[in-house]
Amino acid sequence: TEAAPATEPADRAGAAAPWPADAGYVQLPRSLVWVKPGGEGAAAEAVDGLFVTARAGLVHGVVVSGVLEGRAGFSVLPLPAVPDGALRALAREGAPLDAFRATMPGAELDALVALTTAEAAWTLMARFAEAAATGRAVAEEGTPPSDADPAGPRPSVLPFRRWRTAGGRP
Repeated sequence: TEAAPATEPADRAGAAAPWPADAGYVQLPRSLVWVKPGGEGAAAEAVDGLFVTARAGLVHGVVVSGVLEGRAGFSVLPLPAVPDGALRALAREGAPLDAFRATMPGAELDALVALTTAEAAWTLMARFAEAAATGRAVAEEGTPPSDADPAGPRPSVLPFRRWRTAGGRP
């Protein structure tokens, strides 16, 4: 997973949420996590990442999917705000495993994951935040790729941190 851009204040004691920054974007491994932004029966789209902000004891989030070359835009699925205490509980208890079950043909062969409920999306984010807070996810300073395709979009030059985890699944 990648977080971009994110800052890490020296002291997060008393922070609004168990999140490594006041705002951040966690970019997920390509084509691993899927959603159906149009609801049941709609085509599935790969989740690019989740944007999260924490303020006044509430955590707000948006799932971003359908980021494709040649597509003029992407899908955004707003998540209902949750109190930081609920996010902490989700990190421990989490959504039922069925909330992560991808129903696309062949999903089980590639160990694909789906976010079928808002609770599943928040569980994923809560577990990432907990891993970052406990040291099970380690941040590395990121650098923009030097081998970017000149015909493609220019990569961001904003600072970011790349988070490496121990390979845990939702």
